[in-house]
Amino acid sequence: MLGCLQHRFQEARILGVPFGTHAARLAAIGIPSLVFGPGSIQQAHTPDEWIEISQLEAAESIWQRIVQLDLETERSPA
Repeated sequence: MLGCLQHRFQEARILGVPFGTHAARLAAIGIPSLVFGPGSIQQAHTPDEWIEISQLEAAESIWQRIVQLDLETERSPA
């Protein structure tokens, strides 16, 4: 996944974050994991959680590009 992202987005990198997700548990059993989404972690999972529509649209666009790049990679001869 990182290779796919780095191919499309040069600034893609692995880094730690100061909050918990299930990604570490999944990675520990061999399931590649990606933590990504719109909004701010400071607002996440709070009683008044919200995101701007533009953030949601930007995330959707990125996911579409990731899926498209992955499909192109699968179709490319090795």
